[in-house]
Amino acid sequence: ELNETKKEKETFLVHSQEKLSNLRRSVTTDTSSLEKKTTDVTKKNSMLESLCKSIEEKTKERNDMAEARKEQWRSLEEINEQTNEARDASKRALSDMRKIMPRATAMGLDALTNIVEEERIVVGEQYFGLLLQNMEITNPKFETAVEV
Repeated sequence: ELNETKKEKETFLVHSQEKLSNLRRSVTTDTSSLEKKTTDVTKKNSMLESLCKSIEEKTKERNDMAEARKEQWRSLEEINEQTNEARDASKRALSDMRKIMPRATAMGLDALTNIVEEERIVVGEQYFGLLLQNMEITNPKFETAVEV
């Protein structure tokens, strides 16, 4: 009976040792797997941080470009406004000039521009415009004298 108990205890001991060795193997496997996953997680975290930085930089760059585009639109609008004002001022000046001159002279100037358009005369090569249009006044004190 003692031998039987001893045998049972020995078999129990052998089974326990096998379980222990299996558990040790599983612990080492799990430990190595955990280490691999930990390194993988750290790599992915660093990659995530670099991607976040890149996204922030690209967002800032996009916002800067949007601001620059808005600024360019503003300057374009200002230039268009200045162009329109200059065009209106030119039309007003021509209108004022036509009001001052005799009717026959105004009709003659209109006929001259119509002839230039109909005959397709090249402006700047064959026709240079009115004498007033070819004068450039550098000193503002002479503007009134030239306009009259």
